[in-house]
Amino acid sequence: MLPKKNRLVKEIDIQKAFRTKSQMHDNYFGLRLSKNNLNKFMLLVIVGKKIYKKANKRNLIRRRVHSIFEGLKAKNQLPLSINLIIQIKSKEVINLDYNDLKNNILTKTSKLYQKSLQESLPSRHKMPK
Repeated sequence: MLPKKNRLVKEIDIQKAFRTKSQMHDNYFGLRLSKNNLNKFMLLVIVGKKIYKKANKRNLIRRRVHSIFEGLKAKNQLPLSINLIIQIKSKEVINLDYNDLKNNILTKTSKLYQKSLQESLPSRHKMPK
């Protein structure tokens, strides 16, 4: 599991992350990314009761996502000063095997991170598409 110090729990930080423009959605989940001043990576995984009624199914998905980012933390590959919210949108996520889930989340997260870096550049320095 990802350590508690790397989990997003403060209401103010969560609201700030939900107001950000850096977001990406697909059939399985929605991602929101915002910057923080804590110089560490913070993660929140949301699995609603509409997706799974049983807590053990919701916790299984959370543990899988946390373990993906824990592996990145062990390799020092996590970006610093980032709040990331992953909101699960589909019941089919539990049917994905670990590697598919990992590839899906990491590709979307890296695209979103690159997009947020380009948005943070001044308008004259933006890269052409």
